[in-house]
Amino acid sequence: GASSQYAHQNAPCTGAAGTGGAAASSNAVPRSGPSFPDFLVIGCQKGATTSIFQLLKDASLVCGRCCVPPGDKHEKEAHYFDKQDGKSAYANAHQYQGFYREEQGCTSWIDATPNYLYTYNAPEHMTKTMPSAWSRRVRMIAVLREPIARDISVYNMWKAGWSKHKNSDHTALGSIQEQLCGGKIGTFPSYAQAVECKV
Repeated sequence: GASSQYAHQNAPCTGAAGTGGAAASSNAVPRSGPSFPDFLVIGCQKGATTSIFQLLKDASLVCGRCCVPPGDKHEKEAHYFDKQDGKSAYANAHQYQGFYREEQGCTSWIDATPNYLYTYNAPEHMTKTMPSAWSRRVRMIAVLREPIARDISVYNMWKAGWSKHKNSDHTALGSIQEQLCGGKIGTFPSYAQAVECKV
């Protein structure tokens, strides 16, 4: 639920890890028609996933989701596996597949949604909805970061969102009151207050 999202987002993560160990270019197998992503960057939030996505894209090693305006965050983050049952933006796996196709001459695609790492039922969604051939081929990348620095970065992201509409408790990330134990409308908790509330 919303009250536990901040705790999930701030689960400890240190070091760096990836599964499969394949370079992006080595997995580029030409295919016709829609395809599923070859790579999933599953997290962690505020762990440089955007930088990794942009570096791979700029090097023409991968493409993100197609058919969105330039700069749209959904080019990087599809948010398919981090939704509750029945609440996904996509009707089924075939619709998800349709966003990864060779319209721009791509042969390798990436979905870099950091929510997948801390969404408890994301692995279940993957195994339920995706074909077994994809599960054997896909490479998952987990980028991990020193937990205190990452936690402060998440806090600052919330504060930046709040600063755009200080007269509301809600931001694009959720309710300040529920996530950070915020006080009255128009105020934002200090980092110490937010941590003390959640510990």
